[in-house]
Amino acid sequence: LPLYHIDWLSIILLSSSFMSFNYFFVFMKQQAWFNSPYIIGSLILGMLLFGLLIYRQKFIKRKLIDFSVFKRSNVKHSFILLVFLGIYLASSSVYNNLINAEINLWMIPGVIIAGVMAFYGFKNKWPMKYYIAAGFIAFFLHTLCLYFLISPQMDIDYLKYSMMIKGLGMGILFIGIWFYACLDLDMSEMMGMMPILLSFRSFVATAFGGAII
Repeated sequence: LPLYHIDWLSIILLSSSFMSFNYFFVFMKQQAWFNSPYIIGSLILGMLLFGLLIYRQKFIKRKLIDFSVFKRSNVKHSFILLVFLGIYLASSSVYNNLINAEINLWMIPGVIIAGVMAFYGFKNKWPMKYYIAAGFIAFFLHTLCLYFLISPQMDIDYLKYSMMIKGLGMGILFIGIWFYACLDLDMSEMMGMMPILLSFRSFVATAFGGAII
């Protein structure tokens, strides 16, 4: 994509909007929700900038984001799936960062298995809904393991097998949901959709899940 095809004002609006939403979701609990003028202001600013972004896309020749793609059923369903994924991702921090990093290494075998399943599944045209369902089942089993395993006397070695299951679920869902979201989209539609879904998955869905938990 040539640089002169990029609408830099749209990028500024998109980035500023999601940084405002990011402040809202990250600090809303710490600042007593809507009792804080900063929380209310960041939400209003984020919505205003995002509205300006949508409005601008209607009148420019080379759109940064073609919002008509979000009317498609697979993209709308992907948003819902990402909300549920965010709920599971929000429950993943158990210890401090160093120990979390150590036990997270045990997700690697599960991620590899998810990749192998995707390779053979797509090659043999397995139904996508069963592949994605398997990912949510794996995440549920991981959460169930945490519920039964965690106690004051536990050792982190207890978590190794549950982290493998988590890696399997994460690998399946990261592959499956994105594959499903991108069905029947051309490259320009896909590239326009990605920043919205990536931002939604990275902190909106996770923060929403954290608030529920």
